[in-house]
Amino acid sequence: MQTLIVHSRHPVRVVRALGPARALAAVALIGGSVLGGLFGPALFVEALWRAFRGDLADAGAWSVGGDVAIYTLMATGLMAIFVPALAAARRRGMAGVGGALASLPLYCALISVASWAALVDLTIRPFHWAKTEHGRAGAAAGAGGGAPGRRRAEAVPGE
Repeated sequence: MQTLIVHSRHPVRVVRALGPARALAAVALIGGSVLGGLFGPALFVEALWRAFRGDLADAGAWSVGGDVAIYTLMATGLMAIFVPALAAARRRGMAGVGGALASLPLYCALISVASWAALVDLTIRPFHWAKTEHGRAGAAAGAGGGAPGRRRAEAVPGE
C-alpha cells in the first residue's frame, strides 16, 4: 500500500525511469495486490453467490457474459496461486505438500486481514512503520539459515 502511494507521488518520474509499459505493469502488480487483498474475499463470496443462486435461465446475455468473466478470473486467480506453488515444490523435490497447498486459501484470507489492518493503520498512524524483524528463522536453524549462496545481512545497530 505504502509502496503504491510513494511511487504515485511523482508518476512522470516513474514512467521516465521505467518506461510506459513497465510503469503500467508495476502499478498493475502493486495495485492489484493491494486491491486483491482488500476486496478479493468479498468478490469471491459474490462469485459463489452468483453461481448458486440458480437464475441463469432468466439471465440476459450481458449477465451471463459477466458471470463467465467472473468465473474465468476466479479460476485463473486460483491457478495463479496453486500452479507456481506446485511447480516450486516439484522442482525442490518436496513430495506430500498437498496439505500445505490446501491451506493457501486460508493464507489468502490472512492476507486480506493484514491488508485491512494496514489500511486502518495507514489511516490512523500514517507515519508509523510497523517494522518486521527478519532473520529469526535462520538464527533458530543455526548459522546455515538464509538463501543458498548469500550471506545473511548483519543487524544494523539501532534498528
